[in-house]
Amino acid sequence: MYIVDIVSILCNFGIARREGDDDMTKKKEQKLTRLILGALLFGGGTLGAPVAEAETKVIESGEYTNLYGADVTNDVADNNSVTVNGGKITDEIIGGLSKGTSNSITVGASHNVVTINEGATIGGTADIIGGRISGGYGSNVTRQGAHNNTININKNNLYVDDVIGGSGRDTDNYTNNTLNLGATGLNFSTLTKLQTIAIGYEGHTVTVTDGDGKLLNTTALRVRNGIQDSPTLDIRANEEQFKAAKSGTMTLLAGGFNEVRY
Repeated sequence: MYIVDIVSILCNFGIARREGDDDMTKKKEQKLTRLILGALLFGGGTLGAPVAEAETKVIESGEYTNLYGADVTNDVADNNSVTVNGGKITDEIIGGLSKGTSNSITVGASHNVVTINEGATIGGTADIIGGRISGGYGSNVTRQGAHNNTININKNNLYVDDVIGGSGRDTDNYTNNTLNLGATGLNFSTLTKLQTIAIGYEGHTVTVTDGDGKLLNTTALRVRNGIQDSPTLDIRANEEQFKAAKSGTMTLLAGGFNEVRY
């Protein structure tokens, strides 16, 4: 895929003249066209550079060690999604993986979505990551960060290792990454580079009471080894259910977390 058809545009530029222009003007325009075309087509100009297309994957079956919405080298991995309805993943699930191996490139992994639904089988040591930047240590590398990634967990009683909004260098930009929980009984090792944790989200409320209006005596999310980056806890999608509860207690977050703001 190319951003623009530079050959067509520049050739049209080269022959588009006003009536009455002399031959010298025409020759100058044609020479300019050849120079620009040579710089762009053979000098690695950005107008003619291929760009990664966004990918959408839906997994219904099969076994995977690693699963990526997109796996991109020397470019950004943005706007990808992977939805796991079935199958088995043992190691890691990443919405967008951007790998840098050259100089003068751009890397980044943002606006990706990972969704885990009830039929999926996820290994207990698996990591779930919205966007990851790997490498990109050459000269003149532009790092766009890993931000605005979303992880949706709709599988009850899921036990995994780390859940990470964005991964890369410590100096990379990680903002507006969200973990949406549409399930309960979840057990994660750590939560990292997430700015919002939502219990219940649009189209996915979490059951918090029994049939008599008593809060379920359960834990929505247990974090074994810590929540980093002081995320915001958002329960607005479940607000009416909590208000309607008549009695009982329910633990929203438990474990060794550092700080959650609400």
